[in-house]
Amino acid sequence: METTALQSLALSYNRLGRAGLRQLLRTIPARSLRSLRSLELDSVLGDTHGDIGDTHGDTGDIGGDIGDIGGDIGGELARYLQQAGCALCHLSLAGNHLRDGDIDELARCLPGSLRSLELSANPGLGPGTFRKLRPGLGSLRMHGCGVGDLDGTTRSRSREKIQELP
Repeated sequence: METTALQSLALSYNRLGRAGLRQLLRTIPARSLRSLRSLELDSVLGDTHGDIGDTHGDTGDIGGDIGDIGGDIGGELARYLQQAGCALCHLSLAGNHLRDGDIDELARCLPGSLRSLELSANPGLGPGTFRKLRPGLGSLRMHGCGVGDLDGTTRSRSREKIQELP
């Protein structure tokens, strides 16, 4: 029997918590790294008052108490995305209590293959998110974020970085 490589993994709305998400990212087989095109992890971290499997009492956002994705699960996500051969085209992190500070590390580790980024329902994300993302995204979704009115500079930079806004 011939097996096919995993191309899409959608685990949205499963309360994995940080411990479960950390374990998941560590156990995705290396052969899937080159074939996985879509990773959907919407609302997997629970609420902002702690989450399942987390015994440290941290908040439910990816960056923990300090809003830095480089710590806690953000480091795991960064390590996953930075692996050689990562072919991810679509990443969805909607509803995970992200803040602008979380985007700093994430923006540095997005693979060149990434064309679509879903960040909706993260009200802690504001206009600064646009300035941090690399050029080449075909789609950036930020419904329900704290973007508000974009100033002229941010609007101009956004046009340069994003080819098409949904």
